[in-house]
Amino acid sequence: MFDEVGEIRISEHAEERARLRGIDEERVKSALLNGDILGAKPNENPNVGIDYVETYLVLIASEGSEMYYLPVYFMEEYALVATVLKFSESKSDLLEW
Repeated sequence: MFDEVGEIRISEHAEERARLRGIDEERVKSALLNGDILGAKPNENPNVGIDYVETYLVLIASEGSEMYYLPVYFMEEYALVATVLKFSESKSDLLEW
């Protein structure tokens, strides 16, 4: 999935959310580029303001034990991480991923 795009971009909103949640934006990029993901599933609630080809929710881990999920939108030439959300097993079952 990520090996087919030339670049991964992090939106300003995603940069801010990553900072607030204590995960480095470079960790977000490296997890996606290196395939260091815990799971992925189709994004069933995409942002209607983004023109994309495909979109997925991708689950990654921080350097510590926290987990985050990222709405990733695949465009023609790049993938866009729209935001960084903290994963909570109380709201979503890990087996879904």
